[in-house]
Amino acid sequence: MVRQSLLADEVKANIAACMPEFTRLVDGKMAIHARDGVVRLTGIVASRTEKTSVCNAAWDTAGVRWVVDELSLG
Repeated sequence: MVRQSLLADEVKANIAACMPEFTRLVDGKMAIHARDGVVRLTGIVASRTEKTSVCNAAWDTAGVRWVVDELSLG
């Protein structure tokens, strides 16, 4: 299992690989928290497509057991 201290970084890297615009998304608008295999996504994304892409990338990360989607459309 991925060490919990690294899980949020792994999720960020996976999202960045799937979404070139990731840097713009994260720039003060979105946060990724991970603990015990549970990833919580908070903040604002621009569209449903972005929201779906972020959530799917989080689910596709090794060590993730559950994703809590608290993203809002902005």
